[in-house]
Amino acid sequence: MCEGLSKIAIAVMLIVVSATAATAQGGGGRSESVRIPTVAVERPDRPSKRSFKTIRNSTPKIPLPDMGRVAIKVSEGESQLQISRDGTPIETINIPERSTSLIIRKLDVGSYTIAAKKPGFHDETRVVEIEKNQGRRVSIDLRPKMAILSVASNVPDAKISIANLGDFERPIEKALVKPGSYQIKISRRGYQSREVTVNLKTAGREERLNLILEPLRVDAVLDLAFDHIKNQKLAEAEALADDVLAPNPQHARANLALGFVHLHRAENEKAVDRILQAVGNGETFSLPVTVRVEPTDAKTLAANLNLDSRVLRFESPERPGLNFSIPASGLDRADIESDALIIAGRADYHGRPITPRIQVYTDHLETIRLLLSEWRR
Repeated sequence: MCEGLSKIAIAVMLIVVSATAATAQGGGGRSESVRIPTVAVERPDRPSKRSFKTIRNSTPKIPLPDMGRVAIKVSEGESQLQISRDGTPIETINIPERSTSLIIRKLDVGSYTIAAKKPGFHDETRVVEIEKNQGRRVSIDLRPKMAILSVASNVPDAKISIANLGDFERPIEKALVKPGSYQIKISRRGYQSREVTVNLKTAGREERLNLILEPLRVDAVLDLAFDHIKNQKLAEAEALADDVLAPNPQHARANLALGFVHLHRAENEKAVDRILQAVGNGETFSLPVTVRVEPTDAKTLAANLNLDSRVLRFESPERPGLNFSIPASGLDRADIESDALIIAGRADYHGRPITPRIQVYTDHLETIRLLLSEWRR
């Protein structure tokens, strides 16, 4: 039996060898060179489609929250909004002074409380339900706890005085005041002041006043300016004179008023310049002084020194003989000696020529000396 198996194995091997030889000869019995199998090389710029595989994410998607939108409008600027949910504040919003648009927020679905507040106003609260993909609109009108007062005038820089509230240098816009009655005065130099009484006895009531001021006549303005000079309110007098001189710089009486202002401030050159402008345009400068006619006089006399464009004149109710005038061409001297101004010249007294020499006493010696020196030129 073993011998039979050996014969079978040998026969199989012969068959395999014959097949291999036939293949090497191309099947036609001819011997050919052995072919090397072709190896496919994948190029980097032409990747094989088989190199990419779709990776599927097995992580589950997180669902987006259900949301809606709310638009909020508040009637008062400078107020504050607070949005709360279940009693917990989630956002506080400060409204600007002048709110020009809606406040829009996206919120999760649910119930919210919107509260608005502002000093002087009652707090207001609204409850709003936010639904999925829906919009809600909330309008809040704040109610004032106090009355509202606005005051203006046709003169922008007029002074506004309100009893128990104070003075204001500009128009008042929506001032919150306690309910009650108020006396209001509005004034400006050069204008006739006005006073009114307004009753604001109900909280929330608003009163708007626009008071018209009428300008004073120029003479009334300058009368007031000279009253201020008399009472040593020099800044007020200067402002009034400047108001008149602004449209008319050559106004004689306004220049005279301004000259007196500078005289009392010991601003010598400014005083002389204004006084000369005044007398040159027809005004008379008049200053109370005391005089001593003779060096041997025991006491001085009250008098007025008057100066216009032509003459220097003295007048005294205590001594009629002192009433004489010296023309500009006749003024020979105006000098200070010790505490007096010595004035000498050639004058005419009732048709008779005289040569007076007078000692003048005043608190403004240097100003008068400089004024007479410039005037006689």
